[in-house]
This record gives sequence, C-alpha cells and structure tokens, in this order.
Amino acid sequence: MDAIAIKDLKSKLSFYINKIEQEGNELFVKKHNKIVAKIVPYSETSEWEKAQKELAGSVKFYKDPTKPVAEEDWDLL
Repeated sequence: MDAIAIKDLKSKLSFYINKIEQEGNELFVKKHNKIVAKIVPYSETSEWEKAQKELAGSVKFYKDPTKPVAEEDWDLL
C-alpha cells in the first residue's frame, strides 16, 4: 500500500499516474496524515460486471418458489 501526501502528489502527478498505470497498484492520498482518497488503475470492466460474468448461470430459476425442493436438488443449492 503506497500512500503519499497531497502536496507531493500535486508536484509529481504525471510520475504517479504512470506508476499506477504500469504497476497496476493503488495509491492512497493523505491530507494532514489522514488517508482521504484512493487512486486506482482504470479498468474497462467494473467489479460489478466481473461479478456478473462469474455468477452467470449459477442461479436456478423456480416457477413455483413455494413448492418443496426435491432431495436431489439440494446439491445445487
């Protein structure tokens, strides 16, 4: 976890942006020794979209959710 004071970030912004882009790490920004912001690398897909792709097809649809579940279906739940 890298953390830098906001005054240092202002003077070397291009350097830190390039570092984040190349290394893919996050950068925390401090103001008066307290972390106030986080700069993260840009990604074409959001965390939400990644999660959707991972979970796609993993949910079983029931037409009648009040109907009892069969014994063999318990492994799916």
